[in-house]
Amino acid sequence: MSILLALAIVGCIKDEAGETGNSTDTNPIGVDTGSEGESGPYSAVLTGVVKVELYDIDADGERVEIDEATLSSFPFGKVWVTASNPEDGSIGSDTIKTPTLGGDTYSVDVELDEAGSVTLYAQLDRYVDGVLGSNDPIGTYPSSVTISASETLSSLNITIDAYFDIDGSDGGGGGGGGGCTSAAISGDALITRSYGGGDVAVMLMGTDGEGPWNVDWVNPTSSGSGASAAYSINSCLNSEYDLIGAWDSDGDDLITPADTWGSYIEATDVDGNPVSVGSDQSGMDIQIPLGGSPFGAFPFVSIAGEISVRDAAFGDYPENSSVHVAALKYRPNGDLSMEELKELAYGVQSYDWDEINAESVLPYNLTVPAGTIVYLWAFVDADDDGMINGPKEPVASADGSSGKLPTGSADITQNLELGAYTPDE
Repeated sequence: MSILLALAIVGCIKDEAGETGNSTDTNPIGVDTGSEGESGPYSAVLTGVVKVELYDIDADGERVEIDEATLSSFPFGKVWVTASNPEDGSIGSDTIKTPTLGGDTYSVDVELDEAGSVTLYAQLDRYVDGVLGSNDPIGTYPSSVTISASETLSSLNITIDAYFDIDGSDGGGGGGGGGCTSAAISGDALITRSYGGGDVAVMLMGTDGEGPWNVDWVNPTSSGSGASAAYSINSCLNSEYDLIGAWDSDGDDLITPADTWGSYIEATDVDGNPVSVGSDQSGMDIQIPLGGSPFGAFPFVSIAGEISVRDAAFGDYPENSSVHVAALKYRPNGDLSMEELKELAYGVQSYDWDEINAESVLPYNLTVPAGTIVYLWAFVDADDDGMINGPKEPVASADGSSGKLPTGSADITQNLELGAYTPDE
């Protein structure tokens, strides 16, 4: 039986969650703390507002913005905000435990030994299971945040786009069995290092890294050198899962990549996954720590390449032209202001006239969420009016059409070729 069939027993639905939204403000405000000229290490504070914007899907399959005034309360779980990099994963975070419809302020403390850049993102517990899983939506600040002093960087606003079935038209989800016979998996979750409190989430994951499909929260009892708790979780017969556990070791009541993860063991320190379920199974102990988050410590990939001009160079464009490359949530339609572009973007990289007029190619590198879909486009603002995608202004897309580009778990190389500028005669 497939993992998809397992969804019926645990009541978890795959839908359009997992989309990523972005802030319109890509110019953080630095607050001087008297650190000018200092060398590392640096202690920076990143602040802003994180807001969840809700949408539904209409009969034509198009997104429809939901008027917040029609809702009496925030419909989802917690929001986690983190500064992260590929080497270390999360290096500072803040958890919004009771988000509001209007958005909430956050503050993330970051320590760097030397100057560098971080990716700032937020993730919503859309399924309200206490675990940030593969289908929980992410929002990013659309450019890297550079830290080169001990200072406060403010106005780093983040938007998360989240699907919400406001009228119940998608069927309400789950239920029905669908031929899936339930089986129980039980055992002990064993924390094998010093324990100072915090619950454990035991979960079933698809062997493809999707999920979690079911979660059982338990409260361990300290044993002096560690802690343990019995668990029992439902699964589907004749299915295969990864059986894992995570300890809320930072005490924020949410399982994130920054927590302490473990796996089902055949013997001490021996990962026994995947688990094939042929009947009720007991004695399925989980060791924590063992391994890391199945969602990755840095759930992003890069899209990189070169932008060029077909049979020409950038200097052939009108003086003061600028070039912008963006990974977007939707296919662009009609004229766009730069503010609108940033609202639509997972990430934007821009080049002004001084950076392009002597070049034949422009290298670019965008950081985007893994496991989603982006629309990769490059634009030229040829008349220097702050608007792009006009009737005569050159554009380029990843596939020469919609620009649709799936992101998996590996970095992507994609070159873009712009056309020549052909003004009205």
